[in-house]
Amino acid sequence: MVNKSYLQKTRAALPHILTLFFVLTIVIIVTSVAPQFFSVYSLENFKNPGEYPLSEDVPLLYGDYNVQENGGISKNNASDIYTNYPVFPASSCKINNIRYWRRPTNGKCSRAEMCGNLYSDTKPNIPPQPPLLEWGQVPRVNYYKAHN
Repeated sequence: MVNKSYLQKTRAALPHILTLFFVLTIVIIVTSVAPQFFSVYSLENFKNPGEYPLSEDVPLLYGDYNVQENGGISKNNASDIYTNYPVFPASSCKINNIRYWRRPTNGKCSRAEMCGNLYSDTKPNIPPQPPLLEWGQVPRVNYYKAHN
């Protein structure tokens, strides 16, 4: 025999279970569909390829690096480009994390033929350091003047 109190409890809880299932279904649908319509971030991809016709005529890093006239695939192989990757001895004060490159090729191209023929050497545009403050001036962050 089935306990009647159990059946009564189950029937009483059924509307709450259905409501919870309905709410969860709506939440899953909204969170999966809404990002397609309300995109906050603008990425450069096939849907947003850049500014036309500039993105058709010049390479991606145009303006930041000098572009060679007849650039394209080079005749380099891995033994040619590995020297572009910086490796300093342990006693050196330099680090391998170079901030301003003279070329965007750092010796780690996924195909070696893609390195070395598109961009030429470019003098990096290094912004000037912020002015140093004398001791006791405020506001001060580390050794530089903070912006208010």
